[in-house]
Amino acid sequence: MSGGNTNQSAQRVSTSDGNVGVYDAVGIDSEKGKWFIRHVGMSLEEVDFVKGKPLQLRMVDMGPPLGLPESASPQNVDVVGNANLSSDDASIINTFICEQIEEYKSLKSGRKEQYVVLPHFVKSDSRVSARRYSCAGFVFECYMDLGITLVDVDALPNVDESILSIVYPLLPRILKDREWRLHVGLAEDGPWQVLLPGYLFHSLSRGADQIRQATYQPKPGDKCFPIIESTDPSASSA
Repeated sequence: MSGGNTNQSAQRVSTSDGNVGVYDAVGIDSEKGKWFIRHVGMSLEEVDFVKGKPLQLRMVDMGPPLGLPESASPQNVDVVGNANLSSDDASIINTFICEQIEEYKSLKSGRKEQYVVLPHFVKSDSRVSARRYSCAGFVFECYMDLGITLVDVDALPNVDESILSIVYPLLPRILKDREWRLHVGLAEDGPWQVLLPGYLFHSLSRGADQIRQATYQPKPGDKCFPIIESTDPSASSA
C-alpha cells in the first residue's frame, strides 16, 4: 500500500514532510513559473521526504518516450500526490505499464509514435498504430484502469500558447510545422483544452475517499499547485 499522508494526499516537498509510495504521482516544476508543474510521472519506489530537502526518486513517465522502469534514473521532484493505492492497485498499474511497454517494443514505436498533446490519449486504430499519451495523459489512464477518474477531461479550462509553451518548450516550433501540429493534436488555433499536469495534483489533494468517488473539475489556476493567486503571467506564469 502507498505510504502517503491520508490527510493531505498531494504535497509540496518544499513545504511539508511526507511519504511517496510506488505509483504515486510525482511532479516536476517549470523554471518559468512558481509552482507551475510542467511534467508528471509515477514513482517507482517508496521514499520518505523531509520538508525543504531535495527529493530524488526513480519514476515511470511519458517523456516521450515512455521510460523503462529498469533503466530509470533518479530525478528531482517537487510535488507528490497519492490516492492510497493498495497492493492490488499497484499490481494493476504495473500490468498496464508492462503491456504498454511491450506494445511499443513490438511495434518499434519511437518518441513521435508514442506522444500526443490533445487529446491526452489516442487509442490505436487503422490510422494510429500504437496508443499515444501526453505525460499527464499516461498517469491519468493508469489511474483510469483502477476505476479512478482523476479529472473531468470534458470540462478542461482553455489555455493559450503562453501557458502551453511552459509545459511544452518546443511549442513555438511545433506550431510553425503543419505536420507536427496535426500529429500532436494542435491543428486548430488556440486556446486549447489540454490536460495539464497540475490538474492531477489538485484532484489528488482532496483525500482518498473523494478521489475515488468524485471526478475533479479543474479551474484555470490549477496549472499551479497550490494555486497562485495572480492574473499577471509575468508574476506566476499562470
